[in-house]
Amino acid sequence: MMSRRADDQCRGLPSPQPSPASGRGGAPRLSDAARQDRVAPLIDGKEYLLPLAGEGGPKGRMRVRRAAEIAPAVGDLWVFGYGSLMWRPGFAFLERQNGLVRGWRRRLCVYSWVHRGTEAKPGLVLGLDRGGACHGAAFRVAAKDREATIAYLREREQVTSVYLEKYVRVLTWEGAMVTALTYVADRRHPQYAVALDREELLRLTATAKGRSGPNAEYILNTVAHLEEVGIEDATLEWLAARLRSSR
Repeated sequence: MMSRRADDQCRGLPSPQPSPASGRGGAPRLSDAARQDRVAPLIDGKEYLLPLAGEGGPKGRMRVRRAAEIAPAVGDLWVFGYGSLMWRPGFAFLERQNGLVRGWRRRLCVYSWVHRGTEAKPGLVLGLDRGGACHGAAFRVAAKDREATIAYLREREQVTSVYLEKYVRVLTWEGAMVTALTYVADRRHPQYAVALDREELLRLTATAKGRSGPNAEYILNTVAHLEEVGIEDATLEWLAARLRSSR
């Protein structure tokens, strides 16, 4: 359903018209590529207009505020989630905003040996991989919970040390620019999965099961949440449809 490949999202192509299709609650659904095009001017330090009301920006058109004007209190931690953290963060937070990270894309690029599979029968989970852009959820955590939250995330995400901790700049759909902690795939790790075709994605995720449950459940929950907030991902949507039909 996406009009462009994720790899093409940073090329400054003209902004596409919003799709008439809607996510849950009637919110128009835009691909990562569509939202990406609307924020390109910001990277050059210029102001830009957010999407029209109903396109992910509840206040309609509004100008971007400078980071200094919207920075949270010193010590607060922002966490960027793009997979299961979006719908099951597992930590207390003060606020949540949808947002965009440039230079990284959401991809099923991690073989799961623990949470959604085993080493003998691995599943696949999402990682941030280089290139493109990714929409996800930014959570603001109170300063007093900062260390406990990081410790929790490390225990959850780093069971096999397949991710690298990284701070990234997140542009929220409200126009704020924040710096957030996230986890990107380590391409040097043996669990890093190079590009797999769709049939191989289906084969691996259809029956794999790990400590946190079936791999298929992980895919379906992630897609359901992306649809709810109006984000399209053609590969994940195709995979979810196939997994539903095979049940």
